[in-house]
Amino acid sequence: VPPPMSVDLLVAMMQPAVVVGLFSFILSMSIVRTFSLKYDYATDSNQELLALGVANIAGAFFLSYPVAGSLSRSALVAAGCGPDCTPLHGLFTALLVLLVLMVLTPTFRPMPRACLASIVFMAVKSLFDTSKAHFLYRIKTTGATPCRTHAPRRTHASACS
Repeated sequence: VPPPMSVDLLVAMMQPAVVVGLFSFILSMSIVRTFSLKYDYATDSNQELLALGVANIAGAFFLSYPVAGSLSRSALVAAGCGPDCTPLHGLFTALLVLLVLMVLTPTFRPMPRACLASIVFMAVKSLFDTSKAHFLYRIKTTGATPCRTHAPRRTHASACS
């Protein structure tokens, strides 16, 4: 049973609500930007904010958790169908999740969580571009070392060696 509504309760819940809303927007926009750079499409942060707001207002009538983007789910979908994915995939995913929850939950219960985590990890792994890190690691940086300000006494004028 929810507590009766009062002004004190509304004021007390304002700060956590703003923090959760801001965090979910930042998380969702980071996911959107990651995939927009990967698949080269334009994004609109106003449209994303409007969609999150409408989804959270609609979810409030059904006592849902706050709505936000899911990096692991988005990475899994992108690994499965890539740029050819349509918005209709969300409906099929929801139906599949509902079917799995209703029929196969007892089958997945004894499965170790590490096994489920490995599925998510393999999907998220595709988002990291290790070739750039490898390139930066291989760059020769001997010419970019900083000069020592308290160098030992030298015979030449420069403090850099």
